[in-house]
Amino acid sequence: MTDEFAQYVDGGIHASTAGNMFRMWGTFGAYGKSEVYPIGISFHWPDSWDNLTPGESEEPRIGKLESLAKIAERANIPLIWFGEHKISWRSGQGTVEIGKIKHSGDGTFTKDLQTVKISELEPTIQDLFDTDSDVDGGAYKPKNKKTNSFQEYTREYLPSSYVIQDFDIFVEKEPGDPAALIEIKRSGISPNSWTPYSNDWPNYYLQLSLAEEADIEPILLHHEKKLVEDQQVGYYHNLERPSSPDTNSDDSFLNWDKKIIPAHEARRKLQDCDFDPN
Repeated sequence: MTDEFAQYVDGGIHASTAGNMFRMWGTFGAYGKSEVYPIGISFHWPDSWDNLTPGESEEPRIGKLESLAKIAERANIPLIWFGEHKISWRSGQGTVEIGKIKHSGDGTFTKDLQTVKISELEPTIQDLFDTDSDVDGGAYKPKNKKTNSFQEYTREYLPSSYVIQDFDIFVEKEPGDPAALIEIKRSGISPNSWTPYSNDWPNYYLQLSLAEEADIEPILLHHEKKLVEDQQVGYYHNLERPSSPDTNSDDSFLNWDKKIIPAHEARRKLQDCDFDPN
């Protein structure tokens, strides 16, 4: 379900939706190091590539896809296409069109796609992300967090070393020029009282690592449920992994600066790429 905040954003601000998800993929570092390293980005679409891009000389310019390609290029990781028009993640049946895509710089993309049965998808994903990990428990699952059918698949069939996180929102300065990754949290707690929970450290660290490698800003927004535009939100910037984090402590696993501002002001700052709220 689209987050309430995302309903208010447009103009260079792109939100993952049920039909078009953007995801970042990572793997855990050495045991005890509390690190997550990016291995790729995926773009999920409810149709085939040919129906998104009707011809090599007629491809529509898709700013959000160009921006994801730029993030992948800067971080030296692949951008993976998932054409999901013939697959049911919930039932575990069907095929997916999958493969690497790369922006050519002139509005077009090069691609290397194949159609894979869901039963044969795990080794294909590992090959695309250049990993060779044991599948022993499924991808990382945050505690007490609702999941969709794709996430249920990953948490049963993909390696336990994998961390897979949705891009809630990413921001462009202009089409094809990414500026920030935004994680959105919502709860029944006031933004004045809420702070990030340490049990979600793998997702935070993946966001921070990818943002650093792609030279873009990591931002965290928190709001209460049933957001209205003039409601206050918690705006977290200068996010940083401590040099010696304690991932069992909400107070010691992440550094940040926090500001309480109206939701419409947070939206404006994202649209203007003005990420410092001071």
